[in-house]
Amino acid sequence: MNVVDMPNQNVITAEMTQQGVKPSDSVPTDIPILENARNQTAIKIGDGTNPGDPYYLVQFVVEESVEKTGERYRQILKENGFEISEESVTDGMPSFQVNTDLWEVTVKILRMLNETTVWISYVKK
Repeated sequence: MNVVDMPNQNVITAEMTQQGVKPSDSVPTDIPILENARNQTAIKIGDGTNPGDPYYLVQFVVEESVEKTGERYRQILKENGFEISEESVTDGMPSFQVNTDLWEVTVKILRMLNETTVWISYVKK
């Protein structure tokens, strides 16, 4: 996974992480990334709810349709014990909100450039 630290202008490529280079903060992994994910990137955008708390956007592309990916994530969230606090579909694009012990998480599935893209945003509580 590529990791981009926007506030500090650092980029850590997938190759660098395979060589043991780690970002200054760990990218959250509470919500599983699908096994067939491609073009995985995590972006540390800046402050979350409180100054100094991180906000991450994890994004990747999958082969399945938006609808099938939405169904998979609904099932994955339930199987992993997450209670979906809010669920919506806007213009055919599903979105789920869950809370973990440390994060407010939104999972969005959308169609971009003719590919199904998943965005998982983590905001520190």
